[in-house]
Amino acid sequence: MTDYAGNDEDVEGPSFEARELQRSLGLDQGYRPEDVAQALDVNVTTVYRWLHSGLLDGMQFGKQWRVTVDDVRAFVHRQENERKRLRTAQEELRRIKKLRPDRKWRIENCAMCDAPLVTDGGSSPTGQSLVRYSADGEEFFACPVGCYGALSARLAYDEPPVE
Repeated sequence: MTDYAGNDEDVEGPSFEARELQRSLGLDQGYRPEDVAQALDVNVTTVYRWLHSGLLDGMQFGKQWRVTVDDVRAFVHRQENERKRLRTAQEELRRIKKLRPDRKWRIENCAMCDAPLVTDGGSSPTGQSLVRYSADGEEFFACPVGCYGALSARLAYDEPPVE
């Protein structure tokens, strides 16, 4: 039998019945992570990391992963949207640094929707209204568009925003 690398070896593959069962269950559909890595020009370890973290959708059966074209298309679309959101935040950061150079502006992410937000660490900086919480020494932010209420409800305690 020939293995994946094209070497002739005595490699035990699935039996005919097992292959038929895989086909009938749709387990032979989609691409292997190695194929996805080659198509996206990244290391296969990166693809496995995306799969395990949930960034890239895929199906795992035993030790095998399968990724469909729709999974890859959705992943690429989400990545492009994230790049656009980050570019917008970086442009806003440059603009606000010119308007208010006396503050130390930076980009933080909303704790709920993960949107990039420009802040100086205060609770209501000029240019972006944020709510800052601090719990156990960890600081996190919420954007004002729906996330503030959702974050407040998610917190186990009712701590007022840090001023």
